[in-house]
Amino acid sequence: MKKNIIALFALLLLAVATNAQGIEFKKFDWDENLKQASAENKLVYVDFYTTWCGPCKYMAKKYFPDSKAGSFHNKSFINLKIDAEKEGLELAKKYNIKGYPTNVYINPKNEDVVFRIMGVPKRVDEFVNNGKGAIEEYNDPMTLIQYGEKMGEGDSSKTFTMKYLKKLTRLGKSNQYPLDVYSSQFFKKNPDSVEFKFMDKYMKHVNNNTFTIFIKNKKAYNRYAAKAHPDFTWKEALKNKLYETNSFASNSGDGQLHVLCKKMVEDYLPENEKINQLYSLGRSFYRGKDSLQFVKNEYDYADKLSTATSGFYKSNNKDMLASVMKQLEWQSKEWPPNMLSKLDSIKSAYSKDKKYNQRMTMMAVTHLNSQAWNVFENDGDQWDRALLWAKKAYQLSNEAKHSQSAVADTYANLLFVTGNKSEAIKMEKAAIKQAKKDGEDTSSYEELLKKWTD
Repeated sequence: MKKNIIALFALLLLAVATNAQGIEFKKFDWDENLKQASAENKLVYVDFYTTWCGPCKYMAKKYFPDSKAGSFHNKSFINLKIDAEKEGLELAKKYNIKGYPTNVYINPKNEDVVFRIMGVPKRVDEFVNNGKGAIEEYNDPMTLIQYGEKMGEGDSSKTFTMKYLKKLTRLGKSNQYPLDVYSSQFFKKNPDSVEFKFMDKYMKHVNNNTFTIFIKNKKAYNRYAAKAHPDFTWKEALKNKLYETNSFASNSGDGQLHVLCKKMVEDYLPENEKINQLYSLGRSFYRGKDSLQFVKNEYDYADKLSTATSGFYKSNNKDMLASVMKQLEWQSKEWPPNMLSKLDSIKSAYSKDKKYNQRMTMMAVTHLNSQAWNVFENDGDQWDRALLWAKKAYQLSNEAKHSQSAVADTYANLLFVTGNKSEAIKMEKAAIKQAKKDGEDTSSYEELLKKWTD
């Protein structure tokens, strides 16, 4: 009897272990994988990864072994992990994989992509929801064209509008029209948590009438956010929506939409955040599209950094340190007890480390110095302008004890070419002195100084 009980207990443990397992990935055999998925009426889930991709490793470690992810994926899909640079090279080309990780859900009957998502979801629940969205898309009998035609014919019922809105959202398409149809008909006059939760999920862009409701209800949104997500206030939600809108503008080449994003920054963000936000929007929009405007944006940012007040640096240094602390809090939720007990001491160490408590200052030094050097080497017409950047970089580098010798050398070179030889020699000597103090190679600095003094 006792043996039977022990055997039964062992079987129960085995059942628990089996139920708690993560995602079961099949051996990669594309034709066989498609055949099995088709026979079982399942989609093929593919995780395209590379061996050098950090986020891919994080996803494999944190999400794939999770019991919730395993239970859902094993029941719903034929699951594959494919190295896009090895056995999956041709398949990655076929499905136009450009970043990692990229997860695709494929219809085995025609090999079309039903749903795709690039990057790591914030939580395992979001990862599972991506799979649920893929299944919803697979089972949706209507195309986007059919949805648009039906709404154009006058169907604006709550049920249909939500279906159309969900389809556009999960496919990453512009959902402005059904979004505004829904908010104009079904929002209460004074929005509450129901409306704000809806906006969090479906309002991705700023060029719609629903966004106007968001703008006009800042205080009410913050009351909702205090309970729903305290770290994600109205201001953070606004920045998130500006980022998504600007990304859409960049991908579609919509310059007017980019200008609208910049106007929203000017109108609604605090002064100490405008400089960085405007630079970030411009850098994202022009990169790889318009080299002249991209460089102009880099120079304009250097202008603003060189004239920014000490209050700008103090405020942004403080905000960036606070952001790091929030990240530590978030990461610590998965720490083992022996590490968790050290959280306060780790926070204290971070708060004293200049990489974290003077992050904005150090970033400014890097940007000002790199742009000043670029102008020194390539754009003689802008030397006077770059001299101001180098001067500010030198001041900030001494405050933060960051890249002091390199910054002094840049400043010296610009002083020399703009006609201030005596100050250039003093500054190059300062660069040599600092480099020796830091244990750096001074040979190039000394050769330049000799050339100037001979």
